[in-house]
Amino acid sequence: MQDEELALYIANGVLRELNRKSMRGLIRIGRKSKTLKDVDETVQTLKKYGLESTSRTT
Repeated sequence: MQDEELALYIANGVLRELNRKSMRGLIRIGRKSKTLKDVDETVQTLKKYGLESTSRTT
């Protein structure tokens, strides 16, 4: 599998599954995932526990 294919798969997962347009989500999943299975598991975990939408207060 090529890096471009994995990057597109991650982008698709973040955009469609998590309904996010943030680059942070892409980077977070990209760092954790090296295979398509890793991406799927990470996306499902973020959906289940809502970890993708952390808010910061300043």
